[in-house]
Amino acid sequence: MGGLNSAGSGRRRPPRGRGGDPRRAGQAAQGQGRGPAAQGAGQGRGQGARGSGRGPQGGGRSGGQGSKGGGRPQAAGPWRATGPDARLVDLLGQVIFGLVVGLAALAAIDGIFALIQLGTFGHASGWLIAILPVWLFAEEFRAWPGVGLRIVVAVVAAAIGLVLGSVVGGLADFLPPLGVGDIGAAVATLSYTLLWFFGVRWLAHR
Repeated sequence: MGGLNSAGSGRRRPPRGRGGDPRRAGQAAQGQGRGPAAQGAGQGRGQGARGSGRGPQGGGRSGGQGSKGGGRPQAAGPWRATGPDARLVDLLGQVIFGLVVGLAALAAIDGIFALIQLGTFGHASGWLIAILPVWLFAEEFRAWPGVGLRIVVAVVAAAIGLVLGSVVGGLADFLPPLGVGDIGAAVATLSYTLLWFFGVRWLAHR
């Protein structure tokens, strides 16, 4: 009987070795198999989240660069030096250039009409040479959207310029209408330039 008990006890107690319990060994093997896969999935998800996080930042950077490229709107046409960045010499130079171009064009047109006997040379209105400077004044007015009272400066400067131009031009009544209007337009536009330049900047920095 003692031998049987010893044999039975030997059967009931499995030998303790490296393998241990088969169930526990299988669970450990499954855990080891799942470990690298889980780590790989976690790393993949982390990288995907980082990639998706970089996307909006890239869009924000591109949007920021696009907004920087806009900046302050430039004036249309040949008038570039307008707005707060323009200097007095810039505006005066453009006004004088416009007057010279207008005078040359008006004299050429008046001469053509005189050649085809549609009138005598010098009887065209010299005030027409102020077309290009008036265009410049309109672009300059648009370049100051932040100054609400700029309309007051423009009206006052235009009124004073027209009065001065008419008075000075009237003093040269011995000239033909072309010459009288040229003088009046030059005085009016140059006066407007000075009054507008200092007036709108005084309002902007008040």
